[in-house]
Amino acid sequence: MDRSSSMVDNYAELSNVTDVTAETLNGPVSEGTIYYGREQHHSNYRYFPIWYNNGSWYCDNFSYENEVSGTAQYDNGRYTGNIESRLTAEQTALSSLLNSLLSNNTTTDPEIIEVSIISFGNTRFEGKATEVPWTTNHDDLMVGINKNTVTSGTNWEESLIYAKEIADAKKTEEPDQDLFVIFLTDGEPTAYSGETGGALHYDDVGGGFVAAYEPARNDALALVTAGYKLYGIFTYGSGEEQIGYLKRLINYSYSGGTNDTTAETAALSEYFYDAQNTAILYSAFENIVSSIT
Repeated sequence: MDRSSSMVDNYAELSNVTDVTAETLNGPVSEGTIYYGREQHHSNYRYFPIWYNNGSWYCDNFSYENEVSGTAQYDNGRYTGNIESRLTAEQTALSSLLNSLLSNNTTTDPEIIEVSIISFGNTRFEGKATEVPWTTNHDDLMVGINKNTVTSGTNWEESLIYAKEIADAKKTEEPDQDLFVIFLTDGEPTAYSGETGGALHYDDVGGGFVAAYEPARNDALALVTAGYKLYGIFTYGSGEEQIGYLKRLINYSYSGGTNDTTAETAALSEYFYDAQNTAILYSAFENIVSSIT
C-alpha cells in the first residue's frame, strides 16, 4: 500500500457534483464553500481547489502531463461537491476487497484466506502501526489500513523486497499455500532501496524516473519467479509516463525479464489495472477476488 504524501495531497474524485459556473461569475456565492475546477484526463475528470481574488479565479499551476509550481488564472467551469483524498478512497475500497476475500472463510475452514497489509513511502513502513501481520480478521486489518501516516517519496524497490520477505516467511510456514501480492501505487518510483528522505529521483534529468524504476524490476521479477502472483494497480493515475512504469514492471516480471515495455500483453490484461477512479478500483478488486478464489 503506497503511503507517499501524494495520497493525501491529491484528490480521488468529487461526488455530488454541482455546476455553479453561472452563479459564481463574480466570485463565491457562499462564504466558506470550497469551489473546484476540473480538467479532463482520458474519459475522466480531475477536480482541484480554485479561489477568487481581485476579480479572477485562480488555481495551482499544473496539468496532468507537466506539473510546475506557482498559480495560474482559471477561466473554466466551477463546481461544488464532496471530495476525498486518494488515501481515504483507497481505504474504503480496501475494506470492500477484504470483505469479499474473507467471506470465503468458513467455520469448518476459517483460514482459507489470510491477508497481511504492508505499506511504503520513501522506504518500508516495517514496525509502524500501519502494518498488519497475517490474519483473517477484517477489523484488525482495517486498523492498520485506516492509519493516515504518509511520507514523501515512493520507493518501489524497497516495497517489493519487503513484500517478498513477508511472502517467503509465509511460504516457509505453510508451503502448500498460494500467495498473491497486490501492489497499489499512485505514482512513479522516486527512491530505491537503501535511500530515505523523500523523492530523491523525481524526474531525473535525461531519464525521467528510470533511476528509481530500474532497481525495482528484478525485485518484482523475483516475486513472480518464486511462484507468487503479482498484481499491479495504478490508483488515480496522473500521466501516461507515470502509469507506463507500472505497465513495464508487470511486463518485465511475467516475461522473465525480457520485456521492459508498455506493450499490451497477456500479462497486462491479467495482472495490471489502471484505476483512474474509484469505480475502476472497485472493479479491479472484484476481478482479483475472482481470480484468487
